[in-house]
Amino acid sequence: MRLGVTAMAVLFVLQALGQNSRQLSGRVGPRMPSLTFRSTFEGGGVDSEELGSLKRVDVLSKDQIIQTIQFPDDDSPLSFGPPEDQIRLEDVDCDGYKDLLVLKDVGYGGVNTWYFLFRYNVRSGKFECYSKFEELPFRKVNCTTKLVQTHNREGWAGCLYEEGTYRWVHGKLDPVRLEVSDPGEDASHVVRTVYVWVKGKKRLQSRRWYPIDDCHATRGGSRK
Repeated sequence: MRLGVTAMAVLFVLQALGQNSRQLSGRVGPRMPSLTFRSTFEGGGVDSEELGSLKRVDVLSKDQIIQTIQFPDDDSPLSFGPPEDQIRLEDVDCDGYKDLLVLKDVGYGGVNTWYFLFRYNVRSGKFECYSKFEELPFRKVNCTTKLVQTHNREGWAGCLYEEGTYRWVHGKLDPVRLEVSDPGEDASHVVRTVYVWVKGKKRLQSRRWYPIDDCHATRGGSRK
């Protein structure tokens, strides 16, 4: 059942619970009970920006734990920046209920971000991991179009990158478009290649060359 997102404004309350614990509270949807997300870190210091690695997130309702999300040692995300940036609630799968995003990794000075996505299942009342999402450098979601945008900046002052568009279809993310900007044969040009998916098949749409000093241009030229 689809619910209007305009009524889902949530006031998040972040509280320090101890040296290595933080708490976030909010509702996943209208007329839903408030939930509390208690993050437990390991190996950090007293400074709130040095919490160490995230070991688990406990989901509580009325002070009772209803779900525990564990992160094994080899997949435990480190804390990046203030604790309020580590986890957040956002309707990522566009079903009208907010999901749990847990920051997994950052790159290029914080420009690129990867997240664990735990989608809220309204039938079970639990958050379920969608493993494909953690491979995508998430940028934003537009639930009007059900499109998820990704962006991975790779160098040359942003001239090298991968930018993707995915659409939610029957509960899965399907690729729609991929734009890749790679180095040319020398350092004076970049090659921008665009792929699109038609009926589930990847097709080359265009490939154009741009001078490095105009690598963000919207129009390119043929290779000389």
